[in-house]
Amino acid sequence: MGSTLFGLSKTVTVDNTRFAKANYDNLQTAINNSSSGDSIIVMPSFDNYGRITITKKLFIYGRGPHGHKVSEDKQTKVSDVDFGTGSDGSIFQGIMLESSRMKFESCSNIFIINNFFNGSYLELVTNWYSKISNITIKGNIFWQSMGTKSVALVVGDAYYCRFTNNFFMNHITWAGGDQWAIVKGGNSTNYFMNNLMVETETNASYRYNDQPDFFENSNMEIYNNIFWSDAPNRTRFDTTSTGANFKNNITYSRSTNPVALSGNNYNDTLPGFETDFSSKKIDFDLTYDFRLKSSSVGKNGGTDTTDVGLYGGGFWFDMMTKTSGVPNIEEFEILNPIVRKGGTLKVKVAARKPAH
Repeated sequence: MGSTLFGLSKTVTVDNTRFAKANYDNLQTAINNSSSGDSIIVMPSFDNYGRITITKKLFIYGRGPHGHKVSEDKQTKVSDVDFGTGSDGSIFQGIMLESSRMKFESCSNIFIINNFFNGSYLELVTNWYSKISNITIKGNIFWQSMGTKSVALVVGDAYYCRFTNNFFMNHITWAGGDQWAIVKGGNSTNYFMNNLMVETETNASYRYNDQPDFFENSNMEIYNNIFWSDAPNRTRFDTTSTGANFKNNITYSRSTNPVALSGNNYNDTLPGFETDFSSKKIDFDLTYDFRLKSSSVGKNGGTDTTDVGLYGGGFWFDMMTKTSGVPNIEEFEILNPIVRKGGTLKVKVAARKPAH
């Protein structure tokens, strides 16, 4: 079943839409029946694909969390995702996690790219018997709209992980005494670079003075990020992160003047996005352009002389979480889903050039 690529590896499709012509209609079944090194293409659907557990090296791709030009009323969605022993080297890309969490335990060298964490969070489980290292979290969107518990990343004591070019949108609808940070933990071997973190809020009168930190107990290397707050009581961004190394970050708070970050940073400075937010709040909108204007202090202002924020380090961020440089698939159809041993899988693909 599937087409032979790169020796013994194969590519299979999954679609739980009724009467779909795919190899599988259940994602976990496709994972269970796959071998290390196989690729799984997950098609958009009306239904969530559910919880999955990955214990082998797999390359799992969605068309993107949004429908794009094909099946705009469908999305590629899963709930909880568990990466366990044996999943080293896996790639997970172009999928939405819906009101759930992604967990890593006893694994390394995994790439989480261009996904949409919709009310979901990511957790690196680390303790004396479970070592997590070299996890790359890149080009994702973390959108939270909730009350007191608004964590997006639980880093813990993971080693040599990279969190780059991600958009964190934390919309607090009510905030009381039980506050969580957006990012928790992380030692000095981890890098948090070129991210945009936005905090906005409604029902501000219910906010206590102990507002959630952007970082809690974090000692990471924190470079070239933009921290933006629309919360009326923001006093600082790094209350409990006394060991973190902050460099070339831009901080901005619309209604307060928070304590400056330690180190060489652009404190209390309007970033200057292509979309003008000088008189309005940032929210999640696919039409917003978070590239920096040529006049921005962050333009070529990063530690590597590229831009501060989402487009730094040579990465092209996309609000639709499409993969840069990859053609946009308009149509993908398996013409002969049942293939005899030694036969040929026939696939019809229609694509257009990438936007960038």
